[in-house]
Amino acid sequence: MMPEGEREPVVVVVGGGLAGLTCAYELGKLGLSPILLERGGHFGGKVMSSEGYGGLPIEHGVHGWWKGYGNFLDLLRGLYGRDDWENEVFSGPYFSRFTAKLADGRVVSMARPPPVEDEPRILPIVNAAIDMVKQRAMSMGDVASLTRFIVTMIAFDHAKDYAAWHDKTASGVADELGVSKNAKELMLANFSLGSAFAPLDRISASAFFSTANFYIFDAQASLAARWLRSHPEKLVFRPLRKAIEEKGDCIAYARVLGLGAHDGKVDTVYVDRAHRGVLSVRDVADEPRDLLDPGTAWPESEPRELALARATLKHLGSVWLALAHGGDSGHGHPVVEAWHGDREPPASSSDPRWLDVESADGEGERIRVLENRFVTLGTLDIRDVPEKGFREVLWERTPNHTPPEELERLRTNLARATPMLAMHAANITTPSHLPLYVGRSDGKLRAFVGICTHFGGRVRYDRGLRGFACPLHGSRFDGDGTRSCGPAEASLLAFRVVDRGDGHVDVRIRRPPKIRADHVVLATDVRPMQHILQASPALQGHPVIRELFRMRTTSLTVVRFVLGRRIDDVLAMFMGFKTLDALFNVTKLQGIQLEAYRDRVHEVIELQILRDRTAGTLSRDELLRTIRAELKEAYGWTEEPEILEPVHVALHRDVYTGFDVESESVRPTTEAGPPGLVFAGDWVQSDEGAWYMERAVRSGRLAARAIARRSGMDPERIPLVPPVRSPWNLRDLARIGQRGVEMLSRIIDELFGVNRKTL
Repeated sequence: MMPEGEREPVVVVVGGGLAGLTCAYELGKLGLSPILLERGGHFGGKVMSSEGYGGLPIEHGVHGWWKGYGNFLDLLRGLYGRDDWENEVFSGPYFSRFTAKLADGRVVSMARPPPVEDEPRILPIVNAAIDMVKQRAMSMGDVASLTRFIVTMIAFDHAKDYAAWHDKTASGVADELGVSKNAKELMLANFSLGSAFAPLDRISASAFFSTANFYIFDAQASLAARWLRSHPEKLVFRPLRKAIEEKGDCIAYARVLGLGAHDGKVDTVYVDRAHRGVLSVRDVADEPRDLLDPGTAWPESEPRELALARATLKHLGSVWLALAHGGDSGHGHPVVEAWHGDREPPASSSDPRWLDVESADGEGERIRVLENRFVTLGTLDIRDVPEKGFREVLWERTPNHTPPEELERLRTNLARATPMLAMHAANITTPSHLPLYVGRSDGKLRAFVGICTHFGGRVRYDRGLRGFACPLHGSRFDGDGTRSCGPAEASLLAFRVVDRGDGHVDVRIRRPPKIRADHVVLATDVRPMQHILQASPALQGHPVIRELFRMRTTSLTVVRFVLGRRIDDVLAMFMGFKTLDALFNVTKLQGIQLEAYRDRVHEVIELQILRDRTAGTLSRDELLRTIRAELKEAYGWTEEPEILEPVHVALHRDVYTGFDVESESVRPTTEAGPPGLVFAGDWVQSDEGAWYMERAVRSGRLAARAIARRSGMDPERIPLVPPVRSPWNLRDLARIGQRGVEMLSRIIDELFGVNRKTL
C-alpha cells in the first residue's frame, strides 16, 4: 500500500506481452492500479495464440519452458496456487533429433535423449561430436578445433564478461579461436539459429555465450525442456489477465501514438481515438451521470473500453453525460451531450466545458467522448475545395486561389503534426508522405489523411466509387472516411474543416486523447517501441532514446500444417536445408488432432524457418512443395508426404529482438531512460543471463521494482528469482562417482576407436 496521506501514482504500462502483463500483475499485488494498454485484440505479444481455420491452433511458435526459467515458473506457481500445477501446464521432456545435409549431399542424423539431472553438463556436446565423427560428418581435427571455443564459453560470466564480448560476432570469435568451418556449421550454427533466430555472423559473441551458458552450462537440467500442453492463451495469459483484472486494474485495447514530457519528465501517454474507449448510448439517461464516478454502473458498455474512456478523461475531474431533449442522431438513436465540471450543463454553446460526442460505430449505438482540443494547421480559399468529390491539396495539384504563404504554413504545420499521426501508418516519416484530401461528401466539408489504416498504403480518391481506395491490399473507404471493405479495421484519419464564413476554411487537427501519468512502463516489442518514440519529439533529445532507433530485429516464418502420415520425432533440428530449421510435432506435444481427419492418420506439424533467407521469397505453393521434398530427403522416406489443409503460413517480420553487435551496443537498462519512463521486454539489457520468456518476466519484475522504489514503496516485496548457476569444472564427472568414470572411459574409447578407423 501507499504511505499514509500520499496519492496513489498513476502508472501506465504500454504493451500486453509477457513483460507488460508481469509488471502490471506485480504492481497490482502491491496495491497499485496500473493502466495496461495493448494495441491489438490479443494479449501475449510474441507468445500470443489463437484458434485458426479448421481448428488449427495458431501461435508465433511452439513454446518450451526450461527449469532455468525461474521467474516465469515462480509467476505461474503464484497464479495456479497449488502443488500439482506443473503437470497440468507442462508435458515432456522428449527425445530430439538433429539432421544435417552435408556439402557432398549426404544426410546424417542423430537422435538425442533428454538430459538427466546428474549427467555431466558437457556430455551432450561430447556425444554429439562422437556421433558426427562416427558418421564421418566431422573429423577428429574438427572436434579438436572446438576446444578453445568451448572452454571460453564455459568460463563466460554474464555479469562480468558480457560487455567485453558484445562488439564481436560469434562467427568472428569462433574464427579467432581456431574453430574449423565444418565444426562451426554443424555444432555452432544450429544452436545460434535455435536459440536466437540468427546465424552466427549476426549474433554477438556475448549473446551466444550467455545463451549457451543459460541453456546448457548454468543449469544442465535446462536442456530438459518442458512444453505447454495447450495454447499459451489458455494456460498462461488468460489466468494472468484474470488475476490482474480481479485486483481492479485497468486493462484496455488502445494504440499508443506517442509520449509527452514536461520539464524533462515523461508524464503523458497519447492514444489513438479510433482505438480508445467507447460507450453504449443505452447507458445514458435523461439525468446527468458522471462517467468518472466508479459507483455509477454502465452495464451495456464493454468494461475495458469504459476503463480507457475514464483514463483518458480523468484529468477533467468529472465528465457528465445526458440525453439531449428533442435531438436525434439520424440513426434512430437519441443525441448524447457531454461536458465537464459542474453537474448542470453549460448555458452557452460556446462554453469550453462542452465535450465532443461522436459515433464510434457509424450507427449511433456506440459513442466516444472527446475533448474539444483542436490546432489550426492552415487556411484554404473555399474556391479550392471541389463542389463534389475531393482533391489532394498539397502534393499533386496546387490550389489556384489560396495564397502560397498560406499553403506553406499548412504544409509546415502538417509536418509538425506528423508525430501525432505516425502510428497510423509506419511509413509516415516526412511531410511528402502525408497526402491531404479536402472536399465535400453528403454536403459537408471534410478532410482526410490519405493513408490507409491497414498497412500504411497511400489511398486515392475514386470518382466512380465516390470514395477512397487503397491499391496495396484493396481496402476502401466511403466519402465520409468510414471503412467500407477490405482488411483495414479503422476509418481514415479525419481533420476538421471549419467554414470561417469569409470564403475561407480552416483545416484543424484534434490533439489525440491523453492519459496523465506519474510513471510510464514501455513494454512493447522493438518495432512498436521505435514507432512510439519516433512520435515523441519531447523525448528525442535524450541520448538513450536516440540510440534506441539503432536496435534491430530478426524475422521468423512459422508454417503449421496437417501431415497425412505419422512422424516419430517430437522435436527436430535441421541444418543445410532450405525450409527445414526446426520441427515440432504439435500432436505429440499437445495432443492436438483435427476433427476433420479423425478417421485417417494425421499429425499437426509446425516448422519454424529461423532465418531471413526464405522470408517473402517463396510463394505458398512453392513453399509447400519444397517442404514436402525436404521432409522426404531428411527422413529417407520413399515418397513425399501429403500435406493436408488447413495450412497456416505466418511471416513474423521484424517481430523478434535482434542480438547483433549494433543492437547490443545500444541496449538500455531498465531505468536508463528519461525520468518517468521505465523499460521492460526481452530487448532490455538483462542484469543476469536470462533469455526470452524468462528475460521478459524478469524485466517485467525489474520494471515493477523500479516503479515501487520511485513511489516510496519497498521494491523487495516484488520477488526476483536468481538464475540457476554453479561453476563448471572437470570434477563434475567425478562428483557422480563410478558412473562418471565409466562415462569418461566410454568417451575416450569411442573417440579413439573412431580415430583408429579413420586412420
